[in-house]
Amino acid sequence: MDDRSSETRRRILDVALDLFADRGFSGTTTRAIGSAAGVNIATLDYHFGGKQGLYDAVVGRLYEDLVQAFLSERSDADVESVLRALWAFARGHRKHLKLLVRHTLDHDTLPGVVTERWSGPLLDVADAFVARHRPDWPPARRRVFVLGTMHALVRLAITDDAWLSAAVGGGPDAVIDGLVDDVRSALRA
Repeated sequence: MDDRSSETRRRILDVALDLFADRGFSGTTTRAIGSAAGVNIATLDYHFGGKQGLYDAVVGRLYEDLVQAFLSERSDADVESVLRALWAFARGHRKHLKLLVRHTLDHDTLPGVVTERWSGPLLDVADAFVARHRPDWPPARRRVFVLGTMHALVRLAITDDAWLSAAVGGGPDAVIDGLVDDVRSALRA
């Protein structure tokens, strides 16, 4: 793929992320994406094979970044460094996370590309991390703990900072400090 084609693809992905996050899959048309990206619908089809392929590529970018950032994490990382890194990642990927939350609300599940390709390996890593700290917990309890922590982190990461400040009595720093304390306490055997 040449530089111009790569730039076009990146621009389409960026525009599609914004539109899908704001309007959802059903509320976003390929015409709107093409118009905002300055390309025609045939270009979208060429690069992504249609709207679903584009949606999957947008979602896939988040998980590719997540896998790159966290599957290579040292297995001996401490709770605080992992949570702070996850918080920074979530805050840096707010549009992607908003898209996933919107999808889950609209469809009662994550996108198929996530459940088929990404969820298993990421949950396995998180489960192994929790198991090192709480070997007494059965697998189901560890998974519920991982999912609950992840959902709290995501929900708080995409929340408006002014609302967080009012609700928590401090902004994003107070949120991650509280999450670190809670998770560290839960993982003490």
